[in-house]
Amino acid sequence: MNNVEEIFQKSGAILKGHFLLTSGLHSPIYWEKFRVL
Repeated sequence: MNNVEEIFQKSGAILKGHFLLTSGLHSPIYWEKFRVL
């Protein structure tokens, strides 16, 4: 695991589920950057 992923994991900023992205694509994972700030 790299440092960035570790920071996101520890802060609970990697969300898992079903997400509709602003691009219209779907993703099973969402990286919530505002939880890290």
